[in-house]
Amino acid sequence: MFRSRLRAAAPLAARSLPLLALLLLAAAPLLAQAADPWTRGVQVMQTFFTGVFAKGISLIACVIGGAMYALDEGGGSKKRVGSLVFGAGLMLLAAQFLTWIFGTAF
Repeated sequence: MFRSRLRAAAPLAARSLPLLALLLLAAAPLLAQAADPWTRGVQVMQTFFTGVFAKGISLIACVIGGAMYALDEGGGSKKRVGSLVFGAGLMLLAAQFLTWIFGTAF
């Protein structure tokens, strides 16, 4: 009984084998171009964290850090004047400071 079913299925398999091969060959270029689903998401996050958003956040952090340094109340009068000058300079020249540190224009 098993052999009779196998003999009956043999012509069907022989007819469908070229069709299967044709489908696999036709799908090969599509499968070669497909990337894993994480690549696009990771690239978007990389651009987000290293692009304009990151530059803006680092610029804001420099300005806030300069203000905190300029308005520091600790130390003597020389330290206070020095921190005021350095902090104000850092606040006003934050973009040039980041360009000097990272080498990219803001």
